[in-house]
Amino acid sequence: MDPLHKMRLRVYGKEGSLEIYKQLKGVVFSEYHSFFSLCVFLGYSQQRKSLNKKKREQLFWSDTFSQHEYSAFYSLVVKEAEEENYSLIKDGENVLELLQNYSDEGMDIFLESDQIRPYVKKDGEKRVLDFTSKDHLQKQIMYYVYSFYGKI
Repeated sequence: MDPLHKMRLRVYGKEGSLEIYKQLKGVVFSEYHSFFSLCVFLGYSQQRKSLNKKKREQLFWSDTFSQHEYSAFYSLVVKEAEEENYSLIKDGENVLELLQNYSDEGMDIFLESDQIRPYVKKDGEKRVLDFTSKDHLQKQIMYYVYSFYGKI
């Protein structure tokens, strides 16, 4: 068992999430891992974890997380445990599984928020963001991110 920061694992999101990641990269978030981190903490803040691990798609590699993200993730894992058990962070695969579960739900929280929901469209079975008002959408996303981080 190795801690996550010493491993190179594929990070997965629930089916249909890759398109949202692609749309947001370079527009609001510089890399996929930045949006993933936001989604993890959105899910955690509302104690919503996905239990559906069946249909997932590859998003990025775990070695792209920053040291700050690793630290925040490890804090979340230890805080979530019933007792402070720092040995939990030594199992990178379990840590990543927990983060993915929170991220899946966090993405739903993000897309269903009052600021973002008007820009979410259906493309068949997938949800996509409508960038016809790109500048306004960027402002709404930044407002949402700022208001969320102001609460924690």
